[in-house]
Formats: sequence, C-alpha cells, structure tokens
Amino acid sequence: MSRLITAILLILAVSLNAAVPVTSPEEVIASAAKSFKNAKSVTAPYSMTMDGNTVKGEAVICGDKFRIPTPGMSRWYDGRTQWTYSSSTGEVNVTEPTAEELQQINPFAIINSFRSSYKARMISSTSSSCKIEFTPVNSRGAQILKATITFNASTHMPVDIALTLDNGAQASIKVGTVKTGISYPASTFVYDKSKYPDAEIIDLR
Repeated sequence: MSRLITAILLILAVSLNAAVPVTSPEEVIASAAKSFKNAKSVTAPYSMTMDGNTVKGEAVICGDKFRIPTPGMSRWYDGRTQWTYSSSTGEVNVTEPTAEELQQINPFAIINSFRSSYKARMISSTSSSCKIEFTPVNSRGAQILKATITFNASTHMPVDIALTLDNGAQASIKVGTVKTGISYPASTFVYDKSKYPDAEIIDLR
C-alpha cells in the first residue's frame, strides 16, 4: 500500500501541469515541480484500480503536510509527525520520518527525485491526446518501474495513468478535477482518534 500512496503523490504532482502546454516530457516534470512549490494547497480526488479492485479517495496536500485516505490505509502528516492507519490490523503507527524517509512520502521531494531518477519519452502526440512514458534511470530500488500517462490535449490534465510497480503489479489511476488554493485547518493533517475509537496506537517515535 505504501507503494501505491507514493504513486498517488507522484501522479498528483504531474497532474498539476494542467495550465502549461505539453511541449516536451522534461517541461511536464519541471512545471509540475514549480506548481507544487507555489501552490497553497492541492486537493484531488482519484480512483485507482489494481488486481480487479478499485479504490477511491481524495488527497489533500499543503506544503510539506498531507492527508491521503484509502479504505485499506490512510496517512496523515503534519510536517513533523506521521500517522499511518491500517484497516486490516486496526493499528495506527506514529512516527517522525527522517529526511531519507520523507524522500519517499513528501510530494515535493518525490517530484524532485522523479526529475533526476526517471527519464521521459514522448510515445505519441495527437490533436486529442499526448502520451508520455517514464522509466527509472536505474531500476534497482525503484518502486515504480514504468509510468505511462495520457494527457488530454485541450486541458493538459492526465486522463489515464498506467503503472508497473517493482513487484510486477499493474495499477491504473484516474485523477479527477484538481483544485488548488483551498485553506485547510491544521487539524486536517493530524490523526483524529475519535474517528477510530477501537484502533490501537503504536508510538514508534
């Protein structure tokens, strides 16, 4: 599940390129990084399908804070503390991620890492769509072995994302309308134990 959450963050970062014409794969990533850095907040509904199962949710990202709920696992990060709730175990792990760990979960860190760790190739470009394939420069240690993103030529938003993960799993992600600039209270990015009264909290700090 952590791989899928990382994939969601990555796709959200790329999807922020909506207002910029897709002229080259490199410009897509560069613009996404700039948009992420400048956005007050990012809110995006998504639908992910893997192994015949579909998961829907809405990710909220504000600077280095984020909330990503899914039926199987939900994650909150307030800039210092991270809460990860697993519905299968009924447990909440509380951690304070290191700088290295943040490279895997922080949206801005992910997109900057993606710029240097992945190479982009334009597969096709027509009047209606543009398809770009991303593959790691070095596949060793890469969680995403291939990401193929199809953009709408008019809106420049992704309409279809196909992922191949390092365990061989295939995933498809569709992102709804991305909104930016919404003000969220600090509590948005903090685990609310009242919503999970029976959950066991495991403090790993």
